Amino acid sequence: LSVQFQTEDVYKKLNDKNTKGNKEFIIKNALQYYEDAKIELTPYDLIQRITPSSLELEEFYSEKISGDKYSNINDILAKEIFDYADFGTLAHGYLEYFVNNYNEGYYDINNVNIAPELTAKLLPNEKEIICDACKKMVEQFANTKIGCFLLDCKKNNLFYKSEYGFKLFENNSIITGSIDLIFEVPNNKYIIVDYKTDSAINNEKYYTQQRCYKKAAQEILNVDSSKIECYLYYLRFDKLI
Repeated sequence: LSVQFQTEDVYKKLNDKNTKGNKEFIIKNALQYYEDAKIELTPYDLIQRITPSSLELEEFYSEKISGDKYSNINDILAKEIFDYADFGTLAHGYLEYFVNNYNEGYYDINNVNIAPELTAKLLPNEKEIICDACKKMVEQFANTKIGCFLLDCKKNNLFYKSEYGFKLFENNSIITGSIDLIFEVPNNKYIIVDYKTDSAINNEKYYTQQRCYKKAAQEILNVDSSKIECYLYYLRFDKLI
């Protein structure tokens, strides 16, 4: 509510030093303007804070297909001491290291110690199996067409980010998350890659999530959506979609 003070005394007090006496004088003289005021309540939705993973569409069917190259890790993950979420975090960590250290077609992931707080949950033989799986996934990704595009990007000193954090306001929600990989290709175009460690293929499940990443990149980079391509990379199947 905006109140217009008409008297010269009140106007003068507003421009005088902000003392306690002046405040009391202003409040006392302002009461007359509120006597007949009507209170109007405007409903509004509370702003939610969510993550991109909450946008996954669970109702879509997951297509169980042959070709899982890493079924040997399932028994370890089934123990739930080191679960599927832990494996996903570890695999993402290896890929982040690869992206940031992939130069001139060379990278070395054999002697790195990714997420030791997670691998400490594993027995020595289990750790070897799990880490070997992550390393092989990195090798697979490096040999995809996207891996080749990434190498060209780095050779040409173009923009790239791994685990690129963002905040996006949409549909009365603040979405806070990170894009697994985004990098620039010629003609001011960009590629977004979302790594998935799922044991099944389900493209529709991630449609809204992908749209969120694309919109976030569009706003951050100030480019048209037509300049951004999104891919899902299913690590267990070496499948790029």
